[in-house]
Amino acid sequence: MAKQASFAQAGTPVWGVNRFRQYLLSELLEDLESLEQDGLTDQECEQVKDCLARILAHCSQRATTGFLEVVFTRNLGAFRDAYILWNGPRGKDPEAVKQRRQHLKQLRDKRTRFSHKVGRHQLQLSSELDEPFFQGLWDATAAISEHYPAVFRRLARAIRRVRAAA
Repeated sequence: MAKQASFAQAGTPVWGVNRFRQYLLSELLEDLESLEQDGLTDQECEQVKDCLARILAHCSQRATTGFLEVVFTRNLGAFRDAYILWNGPRGKDPEAVKQRRQHLKQLRDKRTRFSHKVGRHQLQLSSELDEPFFQGLWDATAAISEHYPAVFRRLARAIRRVRAAA
């Protein structure tokens, strides 16, 4: 196994952002996939939208360069928009389920694009990120599972694991 760059070792800001992009967002998507048949209640949906808005606000406040603005705010804004589409179809009818499945593919694509962009710019990010940046991402993401731990089980477990490893 290749030696990990020192700027991406456990506890560093790059490591924290990597856990967010590779693990936390992926587990959120796994939870959404398990909800494909029913979607979310209006209250659950609003909570997720609120948390995604908190992530975007945090990124906008903390982005000290145009580079961070593009990598985080624009890409995560596209992720939020895709999430809103995912929860748009209501009901359990086959058409609504089919639409959620299609929107989940779009969500996965947005997460992948964001993840690849962050992955390609690890060295540059290492000089622009700090611990409050990734902690803010984690905290806003954790709020989703804190409000609905039975709905977002995988995300809740992922949050516990990354916090234990930090």
